[in-house]
Amino acid sequence: DGRLLQLFRTGKGWIYKSWSSNGGKSFEPPVSAGLPNPNSKVMLTRLTTGELALCYNGSPKSRDKLRVAMSPDATRWFNTAELEAGRAGLNFGYPTLAQDGDRLL
Repeated sequence: DGRLLQLFRTGKGWIYKSWSSNGGKSFEPPVSAGLPNPNSKVMLTRLTTGELALCYNGSPKSRDKLRVAMSPDATRWFNTAELEAGRAGLNFGYPTLAQDGDRLL
């Protein structure tokens, strides 16, 4: 629909989102995206199918979980994969993803 989406981390234990309808000159007040996150980086990309893929830590307090969620519209998120379930001592605080053909890396 032409709007810009901003996802960002917070100290509240959740990923927040905000929309802009004017090319990023201003954004709506942020609201929770409904996905837990321990104030860690998130990575969002639009796939060639048009869906959004989000890589993030799936815990409000720990960076030892790593998940991928998919969304058609950034309002409904579906956890597609749990890449790491939370092993002690591991830290996935800066996730990154990319699409290569039909693969998500």
